[in-house]
Amino acid sequence: MASVRGVAIFLVVIHHANVDISGWLLRDMPFAWGIGIFQYAAVPIFLLCAGLSMSKIAGSRIQLLKAATNYAYIYVLWSLISILLSAFIAKSNVSFSADILASIRSIAFPRSPLWFPYGLAVMLFCAALFTRCDRRLQFGIALAIGFLPMVLHRDIVTNIACNITFFYIGLLFREKIIRVLSFNPWVLLSVCLSGYVGLLLVAAWSGVAYFPPVYTLLGTLAFGALVAFWRALPVPGLYRVSAKLGRTALPILLTHDFWIHVVEKTFGHGPIFNMLSEQAPRWFLPLAATALAMTMSILTYEALKRFRWLFMAPRSLLLHVSNWLMRIYMATRGLTVRKAAP
Repeated sequence: MASVRGVAIFLVVIHHANVDISGWLLRDMPFAWGIGIFQYAAVPIFLLCAGLSMSKIAGSRIQLLKAATNYAYIYVLWSLISILLSAFIAKSNVSFSADILASIRSIAFPRSPLWFPYGLAVMLFCAALFTRCDRRLQFGIALAIGFLPMVLHRDIVTNIACNITFFYIGLLFREKIIRVLSFNPWVLLSVCLSGYVGLLLVAAWSGVAYFPPVYTLLGTLAFGALVAFWRALPVPGLYRVSAKLGRTALPILLTHDFWIHVVEKTFGHGPIFNMLSEQAPRWFLPLAATALAMTMSILTYEALKRFRWLFMAPRSLLLHVSNWLMRIYMATRGLTVRKAAP
């Protein structure tokens, strides 16, 4: 699934690069259609892959709590790093303002791109709470959570609630997913791609593209189409590049926004920018910023990966926190049972 994650992280980065460069990419038709249609499914694909990667621990509450602790640690650590950077480099991360106090307050309600480890920690914690429930009931709970944005209008609530179903699909239904993906790749590609594009156009026209059942079906079809594409058209060089991006997806997610801002601040003004804006195609600058940001993110990871604590919580912390959470859960459960007893 590394190659699938690679495509998803590319779509996420190109979206952020395009936003920083005044939305130029979306002005260049029909190129914008090709990117824009699949940008819609980037986060669903990413989270479905995350669920699949953790499906082996789906039945272990303690392992799910450890994983939740790990992503919470990553989120808090990189939030603090972003705050420190924002104190010295203007607009170092779109998640935080230059006001340090406002940045600290925003930790409770993160925005892109740091909402992902925060959201994944919440999703894993929910999975740990309901791990003893039937799989269909768990998925039903996740789908019900998808309606929360209609009540609570917060970016982080919307991001988590709208996308939690994809994580649960990967976490709970790995065997069925593999069985479906083993079908003839050309047939699967035709069905999933045509179904995705057709349903997306109809949903966008009718205004129901983010209605939870429709959104869940769209993201699942996009995931199936992407997997089938790699099976039907295994372009070796492109596949290797995508797999490399997929294996370093988390470091890219954590650092790409900083590098996009560096590129924008460095080349966003002056004669080079003016020349490119006049002579180059509209799609060139966002794609160039994307390529530079992803390259620098990978190089940053290669330089920092020996410091494992930057990308993974120390084992002692995982053990202590997960055990503490488990004790709280068991104590709460015991209290509930005692109250229910005659």
